[in-house]
Amino acid sequence: MKRICPFCKSELTASSHYFCEYCGSELPEELYLKPEEVVSDKAFSPNSQGVKISEKHTKTKGDTAVNKISREISIRSVVGGVLIGISISTIILLAIQTDFLKVLSNGAAIKKPQATNVEKPYNTEPVNLSETETKENYRDLGLDLQSGIFGQRDVYSYVPYDFSLYIEFSDPETLDPYFSFLGGEFFTLAGSLKDKIHPSYSAFYMKKGLSSGWVLLVFPKDTSFEFSGNNDITVDKEGDALLISYEPELIDQAKLAKSEIEKNMLIHPSFASVKNILPKEGQVFLLKKQGDGDIVLDETIRNTLSEEFKSILNSFKESGDSYLVIK
Repeated sequence: MKRICPFCKSELTASSHYFCEYCGSELPEELYLKPEEVVSDKAFSPNSQGVKISEKHTKTKGDTAVNKISREISIRSVVGGVLIGISISTIILLAIQTDFLKVLSNGAAIKKPQATNVEKPYNTEPVNLSETETKENYRDLGLDLQSGIFGQRDVYSYVPYDFSLYIEFSDPETLDPYFSFLGGEFFTLAGSLKDKIHPSYSAFYMKKGLSSGWVLLVFPKDTSFEFSGNNDITVDKEGDALLISYEPELIDQAKLAKSEIEKNMLIHPSFASVKNILPKEGQVFLLKKQGDGDIVLDETIRNTLSEEFKSILNSFKESGDSYLVIK
């Protein structure tokens, strides 16, 4: 059966198995030369027919498939190589930039800041006075007063950062005689409270805006205890403490200090510098802020009606220091 190339219309010989020997086109499947139609290579060799066939025309279909796969592998290799090159270049660039930043920062590696120490509570162990402070800061006035542990019930956290003078007592019997200068209404209130509160109580003086005055901090033995003031004196509760003052705004400042919305005395330099050397207990602890603290101290010495309290305040003034412990 004659085979005619559908592309160049040439008659195909035994040399055209899958491709036209003349135009090189791939033949349709029905024109493939079947094995039983092929005679000996010698009879139909290109030399015996005198036909010169190029290497292109003698390639098989299998050869073409192999070439396609080889080309695909080559393309993938090139693309892969390009991507690897880009990745390596990016890493090198980042390394160079990092080294450059280190040079700008004087070659010091950037380290994560270490957490600072959390504020520690004041010292709860007795202090040997000879190893810490002079006797000017610790005085025995021979007073017939109770002694107690300082800083109970987290009292310092109630005192606003802007305090002028802070005094801590360990004997509730001192409440009304020491602060009777605040007026008759306070004297009456103090008298009704002293049997219902814990021995330790505190008082601080501060000025805020147009308001200035004393705020007393007492701690009822019964935490459910409720006590209201009167028209002039405000009594408010915050945590376990009762806050007493003629100035409601100052009570608000104490509540803000306790809730840590505002800063409190714990981080004030005057207290922070001595809190770790304070003795565990004593009769009275006094702390002042330089400047307005001295003014308030002088005013209180003039105003108090208690000679005992006046002797404590005068001892504090004579010490010339920012704090004093009466033991």
